[in-house]
Amino acid sequence: MTAIKPPGGPKGPVAPKATGTPGSDGVDSAKFGNALDEVAAAQGANSAQQAQPSKVAQSAAEVIESLVKTALQSPMAAGLDAQGRADLETHLRTTLAEDPAVLEMIKDLDR
Repeated sequence: MTAIKPPGGPKGPVAPKATGTPGSDGVDSAKFGNALDEVAAAQGANSAQQAQPSKVAQSAAEVIESLVKTALQSPMAAGLDAQGRADLETHLRTTLAEDPAVLEMIKDLDR
């Protein structure tokens, strides 16, 4: 039996030719770097916001209020009309008020 060979004989995979010029792949390295910087800045702001609610002095109501406020300021919530944001706020408050884990957390905070 003979192996199937491509036209021109067996040559193996062909690697792309390196030009030696950075950025020659069509990617604008300055734009890419700026995008990375924006993502890093957003993540830094996010971690700063997450570190803030760790205050022990906050009451359960303040924590729930902070969660609802953060959710309503999200980019997805910003796309809602006024009625949609009001519905979202009502839904969040109802869900948090009925969540067993949140209720246990409130009991622990009240001790």
